[in-house]
Amino acid sequence: MTNDEPLLSVTSAHLNTGLRGIPVGTCRTSFVTQTEGVHYCGYPIAELAAMDVEDVIYLLFHKELPTAEQSAAFRADLSSRGAVPEGVAAVYAALPREGHPMDWLSVGMHTLGMAETTGDWLEDALNLVARMPRVMGLLFRYREGRSEGIPADDLSLGLVDRFVATLDPEGVDRSVMREVLNAYLVLHLDHGGGNLSTFTGKATASGKATLYASMASAMNSLSGPLHGRANQSCLEFVLGIGTSDPAEVES
Repeated sequence: MTNDEPLLSVTSAHLNTGLRGIPVGTCRTSFVTQTEGVHYCGYPIAELAAMDVEDVIYLLFHKELPTAEQSAAFRADLSSRGAVPEGVAAVYAALPREGHPMDWLSVGMHTLGMAETTGDWLEDALNLVARMPRVMGLLFRYREGRSEGIPADDLSLGLVDRFVATLDPEGVDRSVMREVLNAYLVLHLDHGGGNLSTFTGKATASGKATLYASMASAMNSLSGPLHGRANQSCLEFVLGIGTSDPAEVES
């Protein structure tokens, strides 16, 4: 494919339906096909799903899987960046609990950006990755009215374990929860360059907005039911089943 090769023709119908069916970007880190599924940097997702999410994040940043030494150094770097400004909790305490979770997340990202933006996209991206477990844990705690007794943030833990520790769920096998969340995060890390939230984030970034503002705008687009409803509907379906017994689920 050459840079001046026409990819498709655009009609007024495309423009009047939110660019539906129009490729809006390219992606160098992943691709998805009907026959081969998802690949990150050339690795099939089936090989990556069992890895710790930190190592797959390293892959997306560096385009290669880390050695044991590189993995340890990367995790230490994330830990050194993980402290969340106190202002995030104060902002969450002031938000209406009935607000949409993605609106809360957008506000949290904006708050992080206002508290500390380096202006270096790589530094800001790594800082955001390192702080999201705590930010997401606080989001759930405050929205659920469980703002009392939140455990201190243990930065020695990995990303998933920090999130679980902040949630501090009762009656849950945390090892199972960690395994499920780790696989879930790996599966959702990167799905190409064309979905709505990715496009929205890129469009915002093209105006030289900060990484935090760009990511917040992406989360705003994800709040719409035509984009972000799938995960919510899946959770509602699972909760509606009400059992983990395979026989009952099958019936």
